[in-house]
Amino acid sequence: MTLSPGTRPVKPKTCVVVRFLYLFAGRARWADLAGCLATLIAEFNASEAFAFEVRLETEEVDILRGGEAHDLLDPVKRQWYLDSVAAGGYTCIFESPPCNTHPRAVFANAMGPVPVRGAFHPRGFVNLSPALRQKAEDANVLHDFAVQILAKASNSLTLAMLEFPEDLGATPKGVPASIWQRQDMKELGEQGFVRGALYQDEWSPVPYLKPTGLFSNAFCLRQAEGFHIGWPQLNDKLTYEGPLPKREFSGKGLIGKEADGTF
Repeated sequence: MTLSPGTRPVKPKTCVVVRFLYLFAGRARWADLAGCLATLIAEFNASEAFAFEVRLETEEVDILRGGEAHDLLDPVKRQWYLDSVAAGGYTCIFESPPCNTHPRAVFANAMGPVPVRGAFHPRGFVNLSPALRQKAEDANVLHDFAVQILAKASNSLTLAMLEFPEDLGATPKGVPASIWQRQDMKELGEQGFVRGALYQDEWSPVPYLKPTGLFSNAFCLRQAEGFHIGWPQLNDKLTYEGPLPKREFSGKGLIGKEADGTF
């Protein structure tokens, strides 16, 4: 190859592979987590300021995306992911375990579904119907798995993050259960993970507060503006006192009925 005077060969950039695992990813949607990550990496790769480029490999797992092939109630599938994470097969992991058996909404009034668990019966109430018992036990399996993934990630030095609604304590009709009440989660807090909470409307333009807890071993999260570090603090009446500061909100709530009368 003949070069023009004053030029030199362009050295190809080194390629770094980032393998991203998104467990409980939900339905495919616009600007979801994997899509935003791909956009950021594309901008990174377009810059001449860096000596390497990134190739993103994404694995999004949810029964709403992959049907039976993504069914994490299958013990064989769960073990496959546990083994893969333990072997360091992923660069980073994000988990959004299902919260449909943990919502505050079912304690808000008598219009909607009945609760299947509470803070004093975190694995499920003792008097559940067979169908509700199965619903609670299925969620228990998935939550246990989500915590096990975090433990494997910690041991394999893999970046990991879990999100779940903040534990806001008592309601007039009872005290909801929360993943943040689990002792095994608190034990992981002693292995490099940090827990805190945020209001989602401070991070994105949404018409609701949606207080959300995050749990991660990503050190930079500790410096994130609007992220309040700490475990849920409840007073002797089990009323929430932090780490999120109290805020008033006059927008549309997330509990109520639609125009067609559905809860």
